Amino acid sequence: SSHHLKAIDYAVNVNDNYSHSMLQSYRFFMYICICHSINDRQVQTAIQSGAEEWKDVHAHNNCEPDCGKCQCEIVEAITKHQKQHR
Repeated sequence: SSHHLKAIDYAVNVNDNYSHSMLQSYRFFMYICICHSINDRQVQTAIQSGAEEWKDVHAHNNCEPDCGKCQCEIVEAITKHQKQHR
């Protein structure tokens, strides 16, 4: 499935003495659930907080599943997490 990449926020890091040029680092995420703007980091946070089913990830993000296009990807993330933490 295809996902939209979107820059959510950027941090500008300036060294302590401010004499050198600024370093910009951009953090990106992938939307997993387009209906509710749930991104991959939010999915992982929900899973790490105990979500064991697709609907649990939505509940963690204060919503209910809508169209269902994200179900497969969320279930895959849950399965991967469970395999890694057996």
